[in-house]
Amino acid sequence: MRLLEVCVDNLQGVVAAARGGADRLELCASLADGGLTPSSAFIMAAKKAVNIPIYVMVRPRGGDFTYSDEEFAMMLQEVADAKAAGADGIVTGVINSQGELCPVKNAALIAAARPLGVTLHRAFDVAPNLFAALETAVALGFERILTSGGKAKAIESTDTIARLVQQAVNRIRIMPGSGVNTSNIQALVAATNATEYHFSAKITQQSPLAHLYQAHPAANAQNIVHWATADEATVSRMKQLLATI
Repeated sequence: MRLLEVCVDNLQGVVAAARGGADRLELCASLADGGLTPSSAFIMAAKKAVNIPIYVMVRPRGGDFTYSDEEFAMMLQEVADAKAAGADGIVTGVINSQGELCPVKNAALIAAARPLGVTLHRAFDVAPNLFAALETAVALGFERILTSGGKAKAIESTDTIARLVQQAVNRIRIMPGSGVNTSNIQALVAATNATEYHFSAKITQQSPLAHLYQAHPAANAQNIVHWATADEATVSRMKQLLATI
């Protein structure tokens, strides 16, 4: 059985992804920034709205994955807050100035998250040697690795992802993500044989009050009028495709 994780940053998307058949959610704020830590209120609302596992992003800002001591202290608190709000797991990752996984900070995050599972996000893809980074992730105790195989899109690096899947077998899960969609999922499964896949299923929504916002001189109309959210039909279609492979 192949599992589908959908990343969402609003409650509408949470409900749509669950109705479409998502097996797990990655809950974030600001997917436009690559996903940041969501509020405790959002986590609690999502847990109340759906009955599937919710893994919560712990990332205090956009940009790189190297954090100051002050930022790292925030991350530890965010892990505690996510657990208190009912998270089923954590998604996080820290690298050092050489792009390698930071053993001390990642170990501290995983210890803080226990007994919850922890996914290593695409900070992994920055590593100079992905295969060595996988071994570090295993030793640290990560549950899975979200990866595009070191490229911008997972479909561009299927050979690397397939090698990671083979190396990881029975020790850690490899979950392809970035650019995964209904058009390439069959090719991605065939090439990598991964058992978990991550995508956003996003569509653009338009405010019913668009005519008011667009006419207002103080409004940044594009940001107010349109936003992205997960689409139930797209999630359902992806589940159907995975079931036939």
